[in-house]
Amino acid sequence: MDVYVARASGAAGYDILDPEGEVVAWTVNGWWASVIVDLLNDAEVQAPCLLAALHEAAGNPFAPE
Repeated sequence: MDVYVARASGAAGYDILDPEGEVVAWTVNGWWASVIVDLLNDAEVQAPCLLAALHEAAGNPFAPE
């Protein structure tokens, strides 16, 4: 599920948009725009798993299951 996207911005760049459509980054290079979007989307998917693992490792009784 892609939540971040890149779109052309004028004649010389790319906006990186968050799930709400707000610009969170800008670059002049389409390849970098793609890399940024991929990294942000990977982080979105993996963050809940990482947080659960950190809570479990710390012995937090309120860790998500």
